[in-house]
Amino acid sequence: MKAELRAGGADPFEGVTGQRAKGRLHELEVVIERGLTTFVEVGEALATIRGSKLYRFTHTTFEAYCKERWGFTSGRARQLMDSAEIATTVAVANDAQARELAPLKDDTEALLNAWDEVQKRTNGHPTAAVVKEVVREREVKTQRQIAEDLGIARSTVSKHIKEGTLPNAEPWFAFLRVMDALEELTERYPVPEIIAAIPERRQAGTTKRLRRLGSYLGRIAWTLEGTEAT
Repeated sequence: MKAELRAGGADPFEGVTGQRAKGRLHELEVVIERGLTTFVEVGEALATIRGSKLYRFTHTTFEAYCKERWGFTSGRARQLMDSAEIATTVAVANDAQARELAPLKDDTEALLNAWDEVQKRTNGHPTAAVVKEVVREREVKTQRQIAEDLGIARSTVSKHIKEGTLPNAEPWFAFLRVMDALEELTERYPVPEIIAAIPERRQAGTTKRLRRLGSYLGRIAWTLEGTEAT
């Protein structure tokens, strides 16, 4: 069933502003209708429609608008919007190349470095296959380095605990050492790189562990705040 706005409902775009918005929506839809091969224009148009909520003229959600107006999922829409954003930073030739760079979208430095490596390997004639190869190599390298750094931090703390060399045998010292290691990791590696480096088969388990850790840290912060207040 088409997810249209209910008849008689409040129009979020009334009056002159509404007419201008409708005109803008029409202009953007013409861009999309010209062909999905122009991925940059299409992605930018979709981003504007979503950001300005222009889809509300005909649909209640952006997801329904994409499916019923254009025949693709909101996931595909996000791909096109991400590809358009990437194309503003590096000169990708097509949507396929841009999609392979998506894991680096939020880290401009990593994106530029990866693209430079692609250009070197292809003598200035990049392909989606080489882009995928370079991005994957970066993910594996980051994954190994993160695992190594975490392993060093964990073994160091474990060594102190086993040898009884923690100052006053206080557990908080071990906790602070782990916190220091985590802070160093977050400073060294942007969050998108860490996320991209997590193997797909371990993402669910990692999410659960992070939630437990977040809850634990939240309780500590809440307790400390209560202590400071008194």
